[in-house]
Amino acid sequence: MDYLETLETRENSLQCRIQDLRGKKKKLERKLRTLEEEEIRNRSQMKEVMPQVYQNAIRHKKALGNLLDDYRLLGVSLYSLEDPNNIICFDTMHKGKFFESYYVEIKQTDETLIIAKHTLPGFVPILKIADTYLNKDMKEFVHLVHHNLHAYIVRREELNIVKDHHKEIMKSEPQSSLPVDYVNLTIAETDRYSSIKLIISYPSLLATLPHDVKVIQGADLQEVKEPRISLPEEIVQQWRDYIISLPLSEAMDLILNSHIS
Repeated sequence: MDYLETLETRENSLQCRIQDLRGKKKKLERKLRTLEEEEIRNRSQMKEVMPQVYQNAIRHKKALGNLLDDYRLLGVSLYSLEDPNNIICFDTMHKGKFFESYYVEIKQTDETLIIAKHTLPGFVPILKIADTYLNKDMKEFVHLVHHNLHAYIVRREELNIVKDHHKEIMKSEPQSSLPVDYVNLTIAETDRYSSIKLIISYPSLLATLPHDVKVIQGADLQEVKEPRISLPEEIVQQWRDYIISLPLSEAMDLILNSHIS
């Protein structure tokens, strides 16, 4: 067999091999399409036979995840535990400073979401909020919990700023309720004025500004030191206006700086 015949034989052999491989390729492609079609049918059947409770759980989890993506910049984030539990983390901050984080663990039971555990302050009405919104409006649930925590941190830290900045002017340590929605401040007497007690109250646990201020001056505090005078009513009213319209620390800066000048 000469060289040309050898090449021709090899070429024929390669052509046969190529045809064989093409045939196998087509068979594999058909098998792959069949498997893909079966997988699609299986998925469809699984959706049809999957218990409603699991479908609801998946929808709840997806909705919760989408919602928490929107809230992440506000300091709200989602952590997953073993299904079906999730933890929502609420980070708190005020004036650019971060404070404590609070956690709410949500559990899926049957077709209902419930609060399994939480670390919120006792005055936050978490169960009432959950009863009203957890299974009806997750966005509103997260919003209200976040709003309660934010308002509390603002009230608390505004009072702390007043304590830190004006401790030498305060006659005694400022007092407040646990949620800091009721505050007593007593300003020490000066060479001119008697001591002054401010009773400050907030309209609700969602408020960051007070709505009512009572001003009690020296005579009502049973002080008898003389000669000291009471503040004119126009100044008292100006103090009230400051307190109900400005953050507490800013209002007290204006009040105390003018009072001792």
